[in-house]
Amino acid sequence: MVASPIGRSVTLLAAIVACAAVSGCGSDDGSDKDAAADRAAVRSVYGKMRTALQKGDGTTACSLMVVRTQREFAKLGEAVGGTCEAGFATLLERVDERPPTPTLVAIEVDGDKAVVTARTPTSKRPQRAPFIRERGTWRVSNWFRD
Repeated sequence: MVASPIGRSVTLLAAIVACAAVSGCGSDDGSDKDAAADRAAVRSVYGKMRTALQKGDGTTACSLMVVRTQREFAKLGEAVGGTCEAGFATLLERVDERPPTPTLVAIEVDGDKAVVTARTPTSKRPQRAPFIRERGTWRVSNWFRD
């Protein structure tokens, strides 16, 4: 069964806020300085996304997404402009409460791909969100999913 864009967006919003709310998303064993730097960069994107969500700043949030994800948000905002920012605003209007804080978060990096795993009290199992290094910058790649 394919989730609706709104359902996927709410899940993405929940996971972004949840991960950003936990200090030290991921762990650093110091064995690979490049991987540690990449984990820190992914963690930074979460922090920026969290701030954007708190402020309702769709411009910043959309700038942190890969083009494909921006297009998904634009579909949500078709009735009010068809931009990622309009979709982001539409999503925020439809969310009644802020997502819960996770109990476990990890960041795994493999080259130009990363996966953030988060567990919240309301998730049946950990949720995973892929990131891609696009034009040298880590960006949210896809929806969080169980």
